Amino acid sequence: MGDRARGALNFATKEIPVLAPETSQSIEQAVTALLAQGLNTYLGTLAAPLAEPPVAQLEIPRNPEHGDWASSVALRLAKPLKTNPMAVAEAIVAAMPASELIDPPTVLKPGFINLRLAVGAVRRLIEQILARGAAFGSSDAFAGKKILVEFVSANPPVRCTSATGAVR
Repeated sequence: MGDRARGALNFATKEIPVLAPETSQSIEQAVTALLAQGLNTYLGTLAAPLAEPPVAQLEIPRNPEHGDWASSVALRLAKPLKTNPMAVAEAIVAAMPASELIDPPTVLKPGFINLRLAVGAVRRLIEQILARGAAFGSSDAFAGKKILVEFVSANPPVRCTSATGAVR
């Protein structure tokens, strides 16, 4: 997939249903849940529970070759455990459930967990888009509610005093 297409896919996955139209979970939420399951399973194997265990979070990596998402949860977890972040990342990945949504996760130094959307999941997503046609992406979330959308021009250059109209 080209960089431009990957970027569009990453942007689009934030609001797109995962596998079935009846689910309200986005692809990114589903992948985060898979990572959280692996993290929680790993945390359950520890001799003593952590006072504040880290939360499974995903980021879009700077280098597209590293996948669609990356997580530094193993790096954050290794410090309080006083252990090697690579070993923590590998243990979390081993504890993650298998899924048709993502390819097998990879671990890169110093302990990043990299995740890539599976080709089959992209195919199912495209099938959903085609099946729903013009209705894809529509929502009843704000049905019956009034919303206000304002346009704030950046010409002339926006200053702190005039930018307040853009953020409310």
